[in-house]
Amino acid sequence: MKKFFLVYIIFLIYLISNPVPIINDSRYTIHTSLSLIHQGNLDLDEYKSLIKHEKEWEYTIRTVNHHIYSIYPNGTVFFITPVIFLLDKFGVILKESNLVLNNVDRIEVLLASFISALSALPIYLISRERLRRWQSLLVVLIFSFGTSMWSTASKALWQHDLSVLILSWSLHLLTTKKNINDRYMYLGMLLGFSINTRPTNIVPAVLLSIYIITSVDRRDKFLYMFSFLVPVLFLIFTSILAYGTLLPLYYEPSFNNVGTSLSFQTLAGNMISPNRGLFVFSPILIFSFFGIYKTIKNKDKFSMICIFVLICHFILISSYPQWWGGWSIGPRLWTDMMPFFIYFIILLLSNKARHYPLFVIFFFAFTVLSVIIHGKCSASTNAMLWNDVSGSHKSIDDDPTRIWDYNDWQVLR
Repeated sequence: MKKFFLVYIIFLIYLISNPVPIINDSRYTIHTSLSLIHQGNLDLDEYKSLIKHEKEWEYTIRTVNHHIYSIYPNGTVFFITPVIFLLDKFGVILKESNLVLNNVDRIEVLLASFISALSALPIYLISRERLRRWQSLLVVLIFSFGTSMWSTASKALWQHDLSVLILSWSLHLLTTKKNINDRYMYLGMLLGFSINTRPTNIVPAVLLSIYIITSVDRRDKFLYMFSFLVPVLFLIFTSILAYGTLLPLYYEPSFNNVGTSLSFQTLAGNMISPNRGLFVFSPILIFSFFGIYKTIKNKDKFSMICIFVLICHFILISSYPQWWGGWSIGPRLWTDMMPFFIYFIILLLSNKARHYPLFVIFFFAFTVLSVIIHGKCSASTNAMLWNDVSGSHKSIDDDPTRIWDYNDWQVLR
């Protein structure tokens, strides 16, 4: 019960620190869920007049075979549909003609905050098998409030919310020493469905699958592969049914021109730029490198796979033309990897290094700084408005050089 109380506290803080809903890519997630409930399909045709009046979100939709669809993955849509069904049934979602009115944004924030808070539970469980209770709570504090989980994932139903929840539980199932019946069936379903949630999850799904397949006996291997294929085939089936193609448009490398922009600038920008750098917004994650060093030194097979996941994800997001993540706060495209960074911090804290006074001082200082940064970005809309036209500045998407502007820090807005 104490563990769920922790989730509840995090959930409340997420809600309180979100004064104004910031809905971008996820604008039509709940609409698509309602379409699935009432029409039995994923198109948004019934919201045509609404979409026509919301020009600012035109970029989130495409017309395929004379039907209107959200361009983004439907994993989150399928996940939230049971909740949306209940809310709709009891009249919580207000509808008039073909418009969804009033409280949809708030419902989205509520769901995003809950999914993000729930991700802290497997992180706590991973920590408790290696650390003391207070240390585990410290790890949860870092994960929930010292990273993009607070300033990004909890704000709206991005792809990241559910992605992090799935990957966190997957890490727990892979690292726990407890005997869990059919754990590889659960792992297969989780990692397979993670691809439904976000295309970049092909990286952890494939690499962790290689680790599992090369580490377990024949029965567990078959169980894992079968349960992994089910959600993957579901993705293909729904794509053929809705769009008439093997994969949704968003999954095509040519759609996002993935692989065309990899350079030193994009790699450095995702790490240390003043307005998108991972270690600028979450300096505490620098300590994960000490955990990585310990892994390399000990040659732990699973942890080495996790290192490769981070490296491949880093290269992937840096090769995307819009590598700064569009209108967002800080290193949004790194959000999915938070469970892996935190895992290495857990490994570090389980080491004797934590007893050195200098280590303790810097670790707590960087923790406080990370929480302050994401707290400030979460409690105000100013950080998000930094992306917009301001004074002599163009929009971030029109002038991405602003990412390197040391005279205009997003976090100081």
